[in-house]
Amino acid sequence: MSAFSGLPLVIEPDLREIGYGAWEGRSPAEIEAEDPAQWGQYLADPLQNRPPDAEPTGGFIQRVTMALNRIIAAYAGRSVL
Repeated sequence: MSAFSGLPLVIEPDLREIGYGAWEGRSPAEIEAEDPAQWGQYLADPLQNRPPDAEPTGGFIQRVTMALNRIIAAYAGRSVL
């Protein structure tokens, strides 16, 4: 239950941030200093160039889209926060 609303809290595990693999928890400056070429490729086209061991951007988009579609279907006509 949410202490604020008194409504049940439903966690949707597919609505989480993208996994950045080897770059997880690091600043852009740290990544760029270590591998400026890969950082530049990522900035130029993140859909085709991802961090080492990272979740593919297309997979992230698909995962979140599917979760949103499930929420829309489950709560049709109602408000969702």
